Amino acid sequence: MRPLVPEDYAQMVRLSSLAAAPDGALAYVKYFWQENAWQRRVELMQGGETKVVSIGGVRETCPVFSMDGQQLWFLSDGRVALYDRETGSAREAFSLPEGFLATDVLPMKDGCVFSCRREIREVPPEGCNWQMPLVTEELRFRDDGDHGWKKRYEYRLCLYRGSVRVLAEGGRPYRALALLPDESAVLAAQDGFFLISLTDGVVTPLSAPFQPGGDVRPAVAPDGSYALVAASCGMESRLGRLWLDGREHGPDRTENEPAGLSEGLYMDLSPERKSLIARGREANTFFVSAVRGHRPALFKAEVREGKIVYTELEGAGLPVETAGETAFGVAVLSGDAGFPPRSAFWKDGAFRFVSPDPNPWLAEARPVSPQLVETPSQDGRTELTGYLLLPEGRKENIPLLVWVHGGPSGCWAPGFCLETQCAVSQGFAVLLPNPRGSTGRGEDYADPAHAFDGGAANDILCLLDEALRRFPYLDGRQVSVLGGSYGGFMAAWMAGRTARFRCAVVIKGVTNWLFIHFRSSQAGQPVMDEYRDFQDFLVDTVKSSPIYDAGDVNIPTLIIHGEKDQQVPVENAHQYYTALKDCHPDLPVRLMLLPDACHGYSRDGLPDYLAIQRETLRWLQTYGKETAP
Repeated sequence: MRPLVPEDYAQMVRLSSLAAAPDGALAYVKYFWQENAWQRRVELMQGGETKVVSIGGVRETCPVFSMDGQQLWFLSDGRVALYDRETGSAREAFSLPEGFLATDVLPMKDGCVFSCRREIREVPPEGCNWQMPLVTEELRFRDDGDHGWKKRYEYRLCLYRGSVRVLAEGGRPYRALALLPDESAVLAAQDGFFLISLTDGVVTPLSAPFQPGGDVRPAVAPDGSYALVAASCGMESRLGRLWLDGREHGPDRTENEPAGLSEGLYMDLSPERKSLIARGREANTFFVSAVRGHRPALFKAEVREGKIVYTELEGAGLPVETAGETAFGVAVLSGDAGFPPRSAFWKDGAFRFVSPDPNPWLAEARPVSPQLVETPSQDGRTELTGYLLLPEGRKENIPLLVWVHGGPSGCWAPGFCLETQCAVSQGFAVLLPNPRGSTGRGEDYADPAHAFDGGAANDILCLLDEALRRFPYLDGRQVSVLGGSYGGFMAAWMAGRTARFRCAVVIKGVTNWLFIHFRSSQAGQPVMDEYRDFQDFLVDTVKSSPIYDAGDVNIPTLIIHGEKDQQVPVENAHQYYTALKDCHPDLPVRLMLLPDACHGYSRDGLPDYLAIQRETLRWLQTYGKETAP
């Protein structure tokens, strides 16, 4: 058995955006590192063979089969591409309007509906109008790879039938979700759902008790009267029934409903459209990849009169996507605990892998399987859950890392995570807590207010106590805390408010909320309705920030931040480092800045990712164990 190391990230292959044809052919996006960049390409599996579908490079995305399954449509470098299974050839389907890049494609019997956009760069206006409502407008001209400041887009929704015809255009990003038998299409936009006629382009708003949730493909009922879509319900993205018949309908009742769709998992993410809802072969039967108790599961959803009944299907492994029922079973992306998902079919209570393992090198490393940890919350209002990874062989004095996920929306799940597995390879146990504020347990559990008022910190400590009680060979004197984004905020918060930890690693974390209000991409939200005057706002905001407790931080602290981070500006790191050194000149504190990194460093480039992981593990080895100075 060889230990896992951060450099293994360059070998990682991720699969996503699963599509299935009626005859059992599968297509998916393979996401991997090559030629100093993350690449994406579409692969097609048919007859037990895997074929790379490409028309010009490795930027292919969003595969979807035609209704008869004989054609595979996808995007290639912003172009609409078409693969014909009969001839085995791929080509560009048609030319886009000049300057436009395709963002979505939905095949029809004799063409397709597609979305595209054109980037329009702007020059900041002369002077700065810093009135509160215009702060966000001013920030829009910053250069940030996360959010695309300094640019805006013109959007078009088009129909292709031998030639391209524009159906709708403007500043609103429509996305075609599904086609209906009456020559119309279902659209999603930021402000709701719509129907558009493919003959005259008339757009009609649809009434729905929810907003579109996530970048998820929907499933339309056989008679076209409704569609099951991803619905935004608080912080959870769940299944919702969108009626398409133009009449008002009451909300559906549900039975045995999961907490949310599986897109909220804090697992290995890839930037692709998810296949989480798919139609079954029986009428009004669907298959859903969802989460119950922070664990991904496969559900059968049967739509009856005013009611959706969910049945969890056993033996499906850890499914993160489902692409519908075929002659061979339900197509899923699923994996075993501790391993990344791969394409498989579920049938009669068991699933079988059908694609080669994209990460065969992992078998030699033997990643460990997470173990569930459960305990009541301190206030007794809910049951808390987390996962614990234990190094093999060692049974005494094991140092422990409390690794807090980002968000706070999202949750740790028992799937594969290279960062935590690398720490286990170096002899650490890793606790992955899901405090309140995490998704995967319903809307009340995911309420973000609890994540920032100290309640989530108590939840994490409760899970830590339960892990130490249940596994007595964990060493409570060798516990460290770390995390990124929200996890970085929580690591800094807890470092100043409890003496439970030996060292801390704060990655791209909020340490002063004033920078979020004044300086970040989330700035400019009015707050004065909540305070008597501006001074009260300033004082209360600083008091609720980790920097307020810098004088009480007595543990070695590593601070890592990207200098181009606009979501959590780098000033958070500068100020927190300075405050710690001012209060404790002899305390080991290190500030590590990444000149070219934005907030999503793991997707910006491999060098930044490796630098962060190496330094984090070095810090934990130096200060997180009993032999530390």
